[in-house]
Amino acid sequence: MSNLKNLRKQKGVTMVHMAKLLGYKSVSSYQKIEEGKTALKADQLMIIAKEFNVEPEKILNQIYSY
Repeated sequence: MSNLKNLRKQKGVTMVHMAKLLGYKSVSSYQKIEEGKTALKADQLMIIAKEFNVEPEKILNQIYSY
């Protein structure tokens, strides 16, 4: 399970909600971000950080931690 996915679940947010929030028509588009298959754009980073009420750096650390 990805760290971003863990953070999303800790905040009680669904993938459906995140996909809609980022303007995706399908959940699979958001899922690719969590899986690291799609790069996260700066505007998306800010939206996710605001939704999770965390600093953008925390999101980046969740995505790029090994």
